[in-house]
Amino acid sequence: MKLEELQDIVEELYRYLITNDKAEDASRIQDIKNSLKNGNVLDNKQSLRRLVAMCSVKYLGDVDIKEFDNPNDWWNFLSKVSALSNEVLNEY
Repeated sequence: MKLEELQDIVEELYRYLITNDKAEDASRIQDIKNSLKNGNVLDNKQSLRRLVAMCSVKYLGDVDIKEFDNPNDWWNFLSKVSALSNEVLNEY
């Protein structure tokens, strides 16, 4: 299911933010993760929209993530998260 795949990739995003000292953004992602696990449709829709907004190049795109060799790789990862979030959102 797409939601399970999304939860895995959101966990990966969370770990990147934690290991790169972005605690405030990681906390926001943690809130989204918790909401997605609760299964409430209305909360999930809102969380998915927040996740798409956070994965914008203008928001998390300027964060330097040491695990990525260049910004384009990080942006591609964020685009993947955003695209998967939109797919799950469209399933509701």
